[in-house]
Amino acid sequence: TLQNVMRYANEDPRIVVLAQDNRGPSSARNAALNYEFLRGDYVYFMDGDDWIDPEMFEILYTDATSRDLDILFCDGINFVDRENPADKRIVESRIGFYSKEGDYSSVYSGLEIIKEMLNHNEFRINLPSQLIKLSHIQRNALRFDERLKTYEDGVFTLESLCQALRCSHHKGILWHRRSRSESLSTISPRFSKSYSRFRCFLKISTMMNDHQLSSNERKTLLSLLQRELKHARSNYRAINLEEKRAYYALDFEEQIAFEELVVKDDSLNASRAFIKQNERQYRVIQRVRENIVYKSCRALIRLFKG
Repeated sequence: TLQNVMRYANEDPRIVVLAQDNRGPSSARNAALNYEFLRGDYVYFMDGDDWIDPEMFEILYTDATSRDLDILFCDGINFVDRENPADKRIVESRIGFYSKEGDYSSVYSGLEIIKEMLNHNEFRINLPSQLIKLSHIQRNALRFDERLKTYEDGVFTLESLCQALRCSHHKGILWHRRSRSESLSTISPRFSKSYSRFRCFLKISTMMNDHQLSSNERKTLLSLLQRELKHARSNYRAINLEEKRAYYALDFEEQIAFEELVVKDDSLNASRAFIKQNERQYRVIQRVRENIVYKSCRALIRLFKG
């Protein structure tokens, strides 16, 4: 609680407390990253209901600084702290999910470590398993998408990894994830889950267009695109009809892309075509949006709705 944090801050001048109304984890994390007097070499984002080993920061910081790493992963494990059958089923279904069997202790680029972990089916997006260099975050202007209610850490992680130059993995369980059946990551599918995966797809496709990539790097990103689009579609198919209509509230260009990629088409060919054509499509959409007739129609629609 804020009261407990303030007590620690009064005892240790290194602790700075930033308090705001609850606007979700993305807003809170961005407030910390935007803090005027932010200092230090590395950043760690901890979920409020998890816990970490007392030696975790010393172990990871020593390793990360000795090798000048942008991102250092560690292993985690699930636990429950109450007698709830639904919680226990989650833990049983994810035994070993947050730890790695493979050896990723070498130094890789972000795309290289994604590829290696994908090849062994061990790529997981878990923000609390990462120690991230502050200069890497600042250099690439990385921030959390405050529009997303779920998977915001996944979008951030993929954007971060795609631009990271030096990454590695420390073998050993240092992070403990509390499993609860009603948490945002485990509740039944909602439109927000599908939309978050869709936003991740758009982020990756934009990076593919904006950066010069090798053939192997493009293949890795295409694998990620396929994965994110698959999750967007499966989450969308799982929600009820009324909630499926939520995408009508998206901006015009997002509506078009979401409908074509998630709602209508169910083939990877559509995603690949979108990667090649989204710049041209976006320019067309922008010209449409700036058309006075279009603006007038949108204004009338808002007027009738309101």
